Amino acid sequence: MVGDQGLILRSIDAGLTWATVSSGITEDLNDLLFFDDNTGLIVGDNGTIIRSIDAGLSWASVASGITEKLSSVSSADGSSNGIIGGDGQTILRSTDQGLSWIVVQSGFIGEFDGAHMANSSSGMVCGQNSIFQPLTGRTLDAGTSWTFSAFYLNGNEGEMNDIHTFDGNVAVGVSDLFDATGAISRTTNGGTDWVTTPLAEGLDGVTFATVAAGFVVGGSGTILKSIDGGLTWSEQVSGTTENLREVFLLDPLQGYAVGDNGVIVKTTTGGVVTSVEPITHLVPEELRLYQNYPNPFNPTTLIEFSLPTSGRVTIELYDVLGKKIRKIVDSDYGRGTHAVNFRGEGLPSGTYFYKLEAGGLVRVKAMLLLR
Repeated sequence: MVGDQGLILRSIDAGLTWATVSSGITEDLNDLLFFDDNTGLIVGDNGTIIRSIDAGLSWASVASGITEKLSSVSSADGSSNGIIGGDGQTILRSTDQGLSWIVVQSGFIGEFDGAHMANSSSGMVCGQNSIFQPLTGRTLDAGTSWTFSAFYLNGNEGEMNDIHTFDGNVAVGVSDLFDATGAISRTTNGGTDWVTTPLAEGLDGVTFATVAAGFVVGGSGTILKSIDGGLTWSEQVSGTTENLREVFLLDPLQGYAVGDNGVIVKTTTGGVVTSVEPITHLVPEELRLYQNYPNPFNPTTLIEFSLPTSGRVTIELYDVLGKKIRKIVDSDYGRGTHAVNFRGEGLPSGTYFYKLEAGGLVRVKAMLLLR
């Protein structure tokens, strides 16, 4: 998950706990995707693109070629092609898992806040044009060329915030109107025509796990579920009144929604919320050192720790004889959960101990390096 001022959160236990991962930047981050288990992308303000090749343990900047805010990034499963949407009606495309990007267009009045690829060639973007109409774009050639359609939400101005397309023709988009209400719109011809259903709350996120099962999220904790491809929707109990901004499904039963003030909503039952947790509530009230992951490892592993108060932190590595091998961390950290990436390059296979010291307390755990 991503957020303001370069925040990245990573979970290795199906969302039970979350640890911060260093992004190396302070720009607000707006969206993320993973092409596979290791290769991922995050986009943010001022043309920010960062990329990981180690399952999100570390991130490196990628040139975008622009300085516009980038709001959304998407790629279809199993494809190396990707698209990005952003301010100025910006569209970027990539054919190499996000290693390089081509600016398709930018510099217009309006923005594309949502992007989704159905497969390696078909995709859509959505947002708003210069006269406050929802604006969508469709590509059938992996983002090389686009056709655009603008419309009104049953005669009302507004902005489409997110979109999910099944094949480049059938798509569902969610919007907010200028009177703070919302709408769900559905097209069967790539955005030329839309059927819109008005709703009481503005909507921000939409996703489908299958061609039938999908969710939308929005203001005041709104969660709606469809089991017929977006034709009809039923209200779900979210357990929160915070605005929900994004939703992601692992399968028709398991999913997450994230919202304002650090709220994370989780379901494992296809829409009945099983937990609602502000991120701040996940911070333990005592010093904790977690087992490194992966373990055994070669050559990189993640070390996570939690601090009840801000202060100086040191983490040192020792061999089985108690000899100090390396200082891993020596820096100030704020209250909360943090993660550092340790590389065992130059060390032989074997068992090592990593010792955390903070606030006059010590925690020790063992790790195994296998070459």
